[in-house]
Amino acid sequence: MSIGGAVFPGDGGGLTALLEVADSALYAAKRAGRDTVRIGRHPFPATEPERA
Repeated sequence: MSIGGAVFPGDGGGLTALLEVADSALYAAKRAGRDTVRIGRHPFPATEPERA
């Protein structure tokens, strides 16, 4: 399961801002792999980590 969240008022003062931050955090969690939680601002698109 991947979970993204936002915290009021630190991540935004209104519903739209909070939803945008939570959505970005969700996609960051999905990119990070399984069973991951991300809270707060995450740049999008994030660069993929290099694999050895």
